Amino acid sequence: MTATERDSTRGAEGDGTLGREDAKLVAAHEQMHALLAADVPDEAAVMQQAERIGALETDERKTRLRGMLQIRALLTPEQRALLVEIHEARRSRRGDDRGWRGGPEDSPPETPE
Repeated sequence: MTATERDSTRGAEGDGTLGREDAKLVAAHEQMHALLAADVPDEAAVMQQAERIGALETDERKTRLRGMLQIRALLTPEQRALLVEIHEARRSRRGDDRGWRGGPEDSPPETPE
């Protein structure tokens, strides 16, 4: 990867958005803990906070994916192929053979007891 490509990837991955989202998510979890610490938690408030946390988590995932796609667009086909090999090697070292996040259709077959 050239110096220019490296600089471009830094821009794609580091606009500071993710750090702000992390801070918001931590604060939202702390608020949830405070709500749940009440002797009688307000169910409506807890559910509303759960919605906030879910939305923040979704925003964080989208930010990560945008960065990944921006970086991927900068790679040559050979670099993308190498990246796939690296990811597959990491998954096999972890014993993660379920594919992308191991959705139900990718689950290993059940073994009889």
